[in-house]
Amino acid sequence: MEPRGVFDRPNVLLIDDCAEQRDLYEFALAREFNILTAARGAEGASLAARERPDAIILDVLMPGMDGWETCTHIKCNARTAHIPVILLTGTNDRDLSQHAIAVGAAAVLTKPCPADRLRDAILAAMNQSAHERQRSRPSS
Repeated sequence: MEPRGVFDRPNVLLIDDCAEQRDLYEFALAREFNILTAARGAEGASLAARERPDAIILDVLMPGMDGWETCTHIKCNARTAHIPVILLTGTNDRDLSQHAIAVGAAAVLTKPCPADRLRDAILAAMNQSAHERQRSRPSS
């Protein structure tokens, strides 16, 4: 099997205010995905609308527009509503999953998240999103 070229790989937007976390996940995922990064929620939402990545990884706890607000903003924008969002959080709140569903997130993972688990979540979210888009297309 030949390795995929840079242009064949899915684009993933990583939004996290912690540079170390961005660098770590970018390094771990760069073999399979083209990684775009943003340090703030508003910057990430704007970049998502402009670039329309295949998936978004979004930190929950950020200054300014936090991950919940950012996800809501992304899901309310017609240009980005279809993009699966995976939330990353350092907290382990049992109501987290319900809140994630309410804002339209595809998954919520707890930090530190192993890179292979994050990769699997990205692939699953992209597959689910593609399946949903295909089902919603009118039949000819």
